Amino acid sequence: MPPACSAPGAGSKSQDAARGRRMPHVAARYDWASKPSRSHRPMPDRFPRGTACAQRPAPGRLLPGRGFLLPVALSLALAGCAAPLPPVSQPPPREPTPAEKGMKPLSGPEVKQILSKARYRWQGAQGATGTAVTSGDGRVRVMWETGAVNGRIRFDETGYCSRFEGVRNGVEDCYRLYRTGPRDFTVVRLDGTPSGTIALLD
Repeated sequence: MPPACSAPGAGSKSQDAARGRRMPHVAARYDWASKPSRSHRPMPDRFPRGTACAQRPAPGRLLPGRGFLLPVALSLALAGCAAPLPPVSQPPPREPTPAEKGMKPLSGPEVKQILSKARYRWQGAQGATGTAVTSGDGRVRVMWETGAVNGRIRFDETGYCSRFEGVRNGVEDCYRLYRTGPRDFTVVRLDGTPSGTIALLD
């Protein structure tokens, strides 16, 4: 039931009758319980001055001020007038593989001549670095800042294969070698995945 809107400070009917005064004007006061809804007249948009409901806006009507800013902002956004969003950053382009650059891998005998007995610095594809030493009899020791591991290296017609204790469960992995400088090489797995680089120290 909607609240009755009366003048500020108005008392009850019995109190006013006892004092011999007329009741002040009560704006749009209805007995909602006794009259059927079809006989009700619509509430007025504004009430006389001095009532508690004076200056109350009608439903759906916006008074000047902040109330009209929201529909205006929505209209501008839907019309494409809103500020543009910042562009989404794109990842850096992938470095082409040596094969994509048109480079040819070294043959197995060439790789054996370079790495069968050598000392070189290596850098993995993820940025790890260290050094390695091959003894000439198939043994290889790889070292880095916090540790080292021993393994075996062998050479075939297309490159070399290596395996290490406790690395990849001792499974052998094979590589091809591409020369990128007088003493620098790029190492690529047989499936074309970059593995890193090596640089001869001796």
